[in-house]
Amino acid sequence: MQNKLIRGSRPLLLPGGTSDEQEPPKSYVEPSIKIYEALKKLIEDSAAVLKEKDLLKDDTEYYLQRFSGLISFFIDCSKKELANKPLSSDEYEQLNTIGKTLEGISMLFVEGSLRKWYQIENETDRNMAIISDLYRIPTNIFNITGFLETGIGPAYIIYVAVPIEGKLYLTRGAVFSYYEFAHDERLTDEKWQAMLKNKKAPEHPGWLKTIMAE
Repeated sequence: MQNKLIRGSRPLLLPGGTSDEQEPPKSYVEPSIKIYEALKKLIEDSAAVLKEKDLLKDDTEYYLQRFSGLISFFIDCSKKELANKPLSSDEYEQLNTIGKTLEGISMLFVEGSLRKWYQIENETDRNMAIISDLYRIPTNIFNITGFLETGIGPAYIIYVAVPIEGKLYLTRGAVFSYYEFAHDERLTDEKWQAMLKNKKAPEHPGWLKTIMAE
Protein backbone atom coordinates (compact mmCIF):
# COMPACT_ATOMS: atom_id res chain seq x y z
CA MET A 1 0.00 0.00 0.00
CA GLN A 2 2.91 2.29 -0.48
CA ASN A 3 1.94 5.48 -2.23
CA LYS A 4 5.14 6.68 -3.85
CA LEU A 5 5.98 8.72 -6.89
CA ILE A 6 7.87 6.34 -9.16
CA ARG A 7 10.04 7.98 -11.78
CA GLY A 8 11.45 5.20 -13.89
CA SER A 9 14.87 3.67 -13.43
CA ARG A 10 17.82 5.51 -11.95
CA PRO A 11 21.53 4.73 -11.74
CA LEU A 12 22.67 3.16 -8.51
CA LEU A 13 23.96 5.65 -5.94
CA LEU A 14 27.34 4.77 -4.48
CA PRO A 15 28.87 6.10 -1.25
CA GLY A 16 30.46 9.48 -1.78
CA GLY A 17 28.12 10.38 -4.66
CA THR A 18 28.00 13.72 -6.37
CA SER A 19 26.13 16.69 -4.96
CA ASP A 20 23.62 16.78 -7.84
CA GLU A 21 21.88 13.56 -6.78
CA GLN A 22 18.11 13.89 -6.81
CA GLU A 23 16.33 13.56 -3.50
CA PRO A 24 14.06 10.53 -3.07
CA PRO A 25 10.46 11.06 -4.22
CA LYS A 26 8.11 12.16 -1.47
CA SER A 27 4.91 10.40 -0.46
CA TYR A 28 1.53 12.00 0.14
CA VAL A 29 -1.33 11.13 2.47
CA GLU A 30 -4.84 11.59 1.11
CA PRO A 31 -6.11 14.20 3.60
CA SER A 32 -9.44 12.56 4.45
CA ILE A 33 -9.42 13.47 8.13
CA LYS A 34 -13.05 12.56 8.86
CA ILE A 35 -12.52 9.06 7.48
CA TYR A 36 -9.38 8.59 9.58
CA GLU A 37 -11.13 9.86 12.71
CA ALA A 38 -14.05 7.47 12.13
CA LEU A 39 -11.66 4.55 11.58
CA LYS A 40 -9.68 5.42 14.70
CA LYS A 41 -12.89 5.49 16.76
CA LEU A 42 -13.96 2.14 15.29
CA ILE A 43 -10.62 0.57 16.25
CA GLU A 44 -10.70 1.96 19.77
CA ASP A 45 -14.36 1.07 20.37
CA SER A 46 -13.78 -2.47 19.05
CA ALA A 47 -10.81 -2.91 21.38
CA ALA A 48 -12.84 -1.64 24.34
CA VAL A 49 -15.73 -4.06 23.68
CA LEU A 50 -13.39 -7.03 23.20
CA LYS A 51 -11.55 -6.16 26.40
CA GLU A 52 -14.80 -5.80 28.33
CA LYS A 53 -15.85 -9.28 27.17
CA ASP A 54 -12.40 -10.66 28.04
CA LEU A 55 -11.81 -11.55 24.38
CA LEU A 56 -8.85 -9.27 23.72
CA LYS A 57 -5.50 -11.06 23.68
CA ASP A 58 -2.36 -9.14 24.59
CA ASP A 59 -0.85 -9.35 21.11
CA THR A 60 -4.12 -8.31 19.48
CA GLU A 61 -4.41 -5.32 21.81
CA TYR A 62 -0.83 -4.34 20.95
CA TYR A 63 -1.46 -4.40 17.20
CA LEU A 64 -4.77 -2.56 17.54
CA GLN A 65 -2.91 0.15 19.45
CA ARG A 66 -0.30 0.28 16.68
CA PHE A 67 -3.04 0.54 14.09
CA SER A 68 -4.73 3.35 16.03
CA GLY A 69 -1.38 5.13 16.32
CA LEU A 70 -0.85 4.80 12.59
CA ILE A 71 -4.24 6.39 11.92
CA SER A 72 -3.28 9.26 14.25
CA PHE A 73 -0.13 9.68 12.16
CA PHE A 74 -2.25 9.95 9.00
CA ILE A 75 -4.39 12.61 10.69
CA ASP A 76 -1.33 14.64 11.69
CA CYS A 77 0.11 14.44 8.16
CA SER A 78 -3.25 15.41 6.65
CA LYS A 79 -3.55 18.49 8.85
CA LYS A 80 -0.08 19.61 7.80
CA GLU A 81 -0.84 19.07 4.12
CA LEU A 82 -4.11 21.01 4.30
CA ALA A 83 -2.28 23.86 6.03
CA ASN A 84 0.46 23.81 3.34
CA LYS A 85 3.07 22.89 5.94
CA PRO A 86 5.94 20.56 4.98
CA LEU A 87 6.23 17.15 6.56
CA SER A 88 9.37 16.34 8.51
CA SER A 89 12.05 14.00 7.19
CA ASP A 90 10.99 11.43 9.81
CA GLU A 91 7.38 11.63 8.62
CA TYR A 92 8.44 11.14 5.01
CA GLU A 93 10.56 8.17 6.04
CA GLN A 94 7.61 6.62 7.87
CA LEU A 95 5.42 7.10 4.80
CA ASN A 96 8.05 5.51 2.56
CA THR A 97 7.92 2.34 4.67
CA ILE A 98 4.16 2.33 5.21
CA GLY A 99 3.73 -0.90 3.24
CA LYS A 100 6.01 -2.79 5.60
CA THR A 101 4.22 -1.31 8.61
CA LEU A 102 0.78 -2.30 7.36
CA GLU A 103 2.03 -5.77 6.45
CA GLY A 104 3.20 -6.32 10.02
CA ILE A 105 -0.11 -5.15 11.48
CA SER A 106 -2.40 -6.99 9.07
CA MET A 107 -0.55 -10.30 9.28
CA LEU A 108 -1.68 -10.79 12.85
CA PHE A 109 -5.31 -10.82 11.74
CA VAL A 110 -4.62 -13.15 8.80
CA GLU A 111 -2.39 -15.66 10.55
CA GLY A 112 -1.12 -14.79 14.01
CA SER A 113 1.97 -17.02 13.85
CA LEU A 114 3.29 -15.37 10.68
CA ARG A 115 4.89 -11.96 10.23
CA LYS A 116 5.50 -11.71 6.46
CA TRP A 117 2.97 -11.94 3.64
CA TYR A 118 5.14 -14.30 1.59
CA GLN A 119 5.01 -16.81 4.46
CA ILE A 120 1.33 -17.52 3.76
CA GLU A 121 1.30 -20.87 1.97
CA ASN A 122 -2.32 -20.91 0.81
CA GLU A 123 -2.40 -19.25 -2.62
CA THR A 124 -6.02 -18.18 -2.19
CA ASP A 125 -5.21 -16.37 1.05
CA ARG A 126 -2.23 -14.65 -0.57
CA ASN A 127 -4.39 -13.30 -3.38
CA MET A 128 -6.13 -10.00 -2.63
CA ALA A 129 -9.12 -10.84 -4.87
CA ILE A 130 -12.15 -11.83 -2.78
CA ILE A 131 -15.87 -12.22 -3.45
CA SER A 132 -19.08 -12.33 -1.41
CA ASP A 133 -22.71 -13.00 -2.25
CA LEU A 134 -25.02 -10.33 -0.86
CA TYR A 135 -28.38 -12.04 -1.37
CA ARG A 136 -30.45 -14.24 -3.66
CA ILE A 137 -32.05 -12.06 -6.33
CA PRO A 138 -35.87 -12.08 -5.99
CA THR A 139 -38.23 -12.38 -8.94
CA ASN A 140 -38.10 -9.22 -11.02
CA ILE A 141 -39.29 -7.77 -14.35
CA PHE A 142 -35.75 -7.84 -15.77
CA ASN A 143 -35.49 -11.65 -15.59
CA ILE A 144 -32.25 -11.39 -13.61
CA THR A 145 -31.76 -14.48 -11.48
CA GLY A 146 -29.15 -16.01 -9.22
CA PHE A 147 -27.14 -14.19 -6.58
CA LEU A 148 -25.85 -10.65 -6.34
CA GLU A 149 -22.08 -10.90 -5.99
CA THR A 150 -19.72 -8.13 -4.95
CA GLY A 151 -15.96 -8.39 -4.87
CA ILE A 152 -12.58 -6.94 -5.60
CA GLY A 153 -9.96 -8.00 -8.09
CA PRO A 154 -6.32 -6.95 -8.46
CA ALA A 155 -5.09 -3.54 -7.36
CA TYR A 156 -5.35 -0.83 -10.00
CA ILE A 157 -3.00 2.10 -10.45
CA ILE A 158 -4.28 5.59 -9.71
CA TYR A 159 -2.53 8.82 -10.70
CA VAL A 160 -3.22 11.96 -8.69
CA ALA A 161 -1.73 15.45 -8.94
CA VAL A 162 -1.02 16.63 -5.39
CA PRO A 163 0.68 19.67 -3.84
CA ILE A 164 3.87 18.87 -1.95
CA GLU A 165 5.79 21.76 -0.41
CA GLY A 166 4.41 24.31 -2.84
CA LYS A 167 4.83 22.25 -6.02
CA LEU A 168 2.48 19.97 -7.92
CA TYR A 169 3.59 16.35 -8.29
CA LEU A 170 2.01 13.53 -10.25
CA THR A 171 1.85 10.69 -7.74
CA ARG A 172 1.08 7.04 -8.31
CA GLY A 173 -0.78 4.86 -5.84
CA ALA A 174 -3.03 1.81 -5.71
CA VAL A 175 -6.80 1.41 -5.40
CA PHE A 176 -9.17 -1.54 -5.16
CA SER A 177 -10.87 -2.75 -8.34
CA TYR A 178 -14.59 -3.18 -7.66
CA TYR A 179 -17.05 -5.65 -9.18
CA GLU A 180 -20.80 -6.10 -8.69
CA PHE A 181 -22.79 -8.57 -10.77
CA ALA A 182 -25.43 -11.30 -10.82
CA HIS A 183 -24.27 -14.92 -11.00
CA ASP A 184 -26.05 -18.26 -11.15
CA GLU A 185 -24.20 -19.68 -8.16
CA ARG A 186 -22.54 -18.48 -4.99
CA LEU A 187 -18.90 -17.90 -5.78
CA THR A 188 -16.00 -18.82 -3.53
CA ASP A 189 -12.75 -16.87 -3.48
CA GLU A 190 -11.09 -19.74 -5.36
CA LYS A 191 -13.66 -19.67 -8.17
CA TRP A 192 -13.55 -15.87 -8.36
CA GLN A 193 -9.77 -15.80 -8.58
CA ALA A 194 -9.92 -18.43 -11.33
CA MET A 195 -12.41 -16.28 -13.27
CA LEU A 196 -10.05 -13.31 -13.04
CA LYS A 197 -7.04 -15.39 -14.04
CA ASN A 198 -8.86 -16.82 -17.06
CA LYS A 199 -10.23 -13.39 -18.02
CA LYS A 200 -13.82 -14.52 -17.48
CA ALA A 201 -14.74 -11.86 -14.95
CA PRO A 202 -17.66 -9.56 -15.83
CA GLU A 203 -17.17 -5.92 -16.70
CA HIS A 204 -16.93 -3.28 -14.02
CA PRO A 205 -20.08 -1.32 -13.14
CA GLY A 206 -20.86 1.46 -15.59
CA TRP A 207 -20.21 4.25 -13.10
CA LEU A 208 -16.72 2.91 -12.45
CA LYS A 209 -15.80 2.64 -16.13
CA THR A 210 -16.37 6.39 -16.52
CA ILE A 211 -13.32 7.11 -14.34
CA MET A 212 -11.07 4.37 -15.72
CA ALA A 213 -8.60 4.35 -18.60
CA GLU A 214 -6.92 1.47 -20.36
